[in-house]
Amino acid sequence: MCPEAAKNLIENDDRFEISCPLVSNSDIFVLKDENKIKKIAMTQNRIYQEKIIKDEYGEKVQIYPMIYSSLPYALEKGRVDGIIIDSIKSLKLNGQKKALSINKNYTSYVLVIKKKFKKDKKFKEFITNYNKSVMELKRKDRIKNSIEDYKKINLSNEEVEQWLKLKVKFFLIPQQEY
Repeated sequence: MCPEAAKNLIENDDRFEISCPLVSNSDIFVLKDENKIKKIAMTQNRIYQEKIIKDEYGEKVQIYPMIYSSLPYALEKGRVDGIIIDSIKSLKLNGQKKALSINKNYTSYVLVIKKKFKKDKKFKEFITNYNKSVMELKRKDRIKNSIEDYKKINLSNEEVEQWLKLKVKFFLIPQQEY
């Protein structure tokens, strides 16, 4: 779950808590022309994306919050010069793909759990299986197969290399906490 949605959930339902970060830097920029950036669209209500845009392009860039599904359309039709979007969803979009700044890490997704589920044996099994998957995703062939299976697309080796350069990080869930 994105950090803003997770925060909203736990503020409104005390049965849940944010356990840990799962993914960082999964958002990337897709740009028409990296040298002409004046307007960037982002997903509405994702405050962290606004911070990313300002960190990357300064205060002068105009930011346009919009519904997530309209981001590629806005870019394609030239309504904006760039968008910030999940790296997986960017794979088949036209435009320059740009990773976030090298010196920054942004939490893209967090694990939200029901507090009473923490003590359940099934949660411990989930952690084991999730962590095993994260370790497998460190292998280039597994990341390619996983993305292809998930998105129902074929990726070239060049596209996989491009995705790997985006610095998306998957985190292990600490087991000792549970």
